[in-house]
Amino acid sequence: MKNYLKVVARHRSLYIFITFFYLAMGISRYAQLLLFQKHNNLINYSLSYSAMAIAGAFAFLIANNLTGWTLQKIVARTIPLYALGMFLRLYTSSPMIAIISGAISGIGASITLLVIRTWLYSLSDQYPSDKDFLISARYTIVQVCSLVSTVLAGVLITLLSNSDQGYIINIVGSSLVMLLISRIDFPGNERIQEQKKGFIYLPNNKQLGILLYLSVLILGIASSLVEPIIAAILRDISFKVATTTLLTSTFGLITILGSFFYQLPWITKVASRSFIINQTLLLLGIISYLSVFTTKTGAILVFALSSFTIAGFFILKEIMEYDMFPKNETMIYIGLVQSAFLVGDAVGSPIGTSIYTKYGLNVLFILYAVAIVISTIAYSVLYRYMKKQL
Repeated sequence: MKNYLKVVARHRSLYIFITFFYLAMGISRYAQLLLFQKHNNLINYSLSYSAMAIAGAFAFLIANNLTGWTLQKIVARTIPLYALGMFLRLYTSSPMIAIISGAISGIGASITLLVIRTWLYSLSDQYPSDKDFLISARYTIVQVCSLVSTVLAGVLITLLSNSDQGYIINIVGSSLVMLLISRIDFPGNERIQEQKKGFIYLPNNKQLGILLYLSVLILGIASSLVEPIIAAILRDISFKVATTTLLTSTFGLITILGSFFYQLPWITKVASRSFIINQTLLLLGIISYLSVFTTKTGAILVFALSSFTIAGFFILKEIMEYDMFPKNETMIYIGLVQSAFLVGDAVGSPIGTSIYTKYGLNVLFILYAVAIVISTIAYSVLYRYMKKQL
């Protein structure tokens, strides 16, 4: 514990920035959804969300042309852009404003996330002994901030339920917090690698870049087949709204516990092996459900296991990526995997929803199991190959 506190103290600027970034993001996102719902404009919210996902998936094309800039200079421009997109979501009635706000937010947020990962990787190079904790702690902060932001936003909205004041305070306040953290000093004068010519380009090893993109795309699809619709599945198998809310909240807490577990040194030191074990555990849980335990309790156990292993999935994947990316092309590779995962996530969710609606939970779990096997093998093989190329 003392060692972890020393790491946090040593990199306090990073953790302050990450904490307030994800906290403001979570508060704003929760308030936005409820505000659009209150004014019967959820279609506009979905348009904004889709625009954000699409813009975010291709934001790496812009980021590639920011090479040579300091991280401080990039954040000073992308955070205000994201804050503007958040603020524009106060206007719920216009589809055009919703799309514009989503696109602006997608570009600002995605490039900022690229900066965060580049900052993490840079510090990991400078302090190799801190690497595993630096990378894994980010996911823990994301999960804790997600839970805390939901509570904070929900309490304020409830207290001011007779008007839109609660929503406005949440959204405007979050935008202002974003603007404040854009002024946080980044240590040193860290820059992205040297500028390249052209607007769209792949890593020097283009074939490897394409293979990595496809591999992470499959990972994104696999990870989003079931997770986004867990609440809907629980309702369909006869759980009441209150019970469903309690269960989904419990799953969130399980994910937070999982994120602490997967930060343990004996797990992160062998990240690639731990990743395979993590995915195998989830696979065995699904197979057990399909074979002998097709009950409500069985489904809950699978969802609980999924909530636990999803923490390992993201933490170990990110540690593996640090180890497999060429140092002189880090930003390019981070942009590729972020784009690939966002596209996979956008594709996987509607596929999972359609399969579940048409064929039921058992068929969805079979597809989920197959996707886990394919994605884990593809990503693990590519990891080993890229490690050998370094």
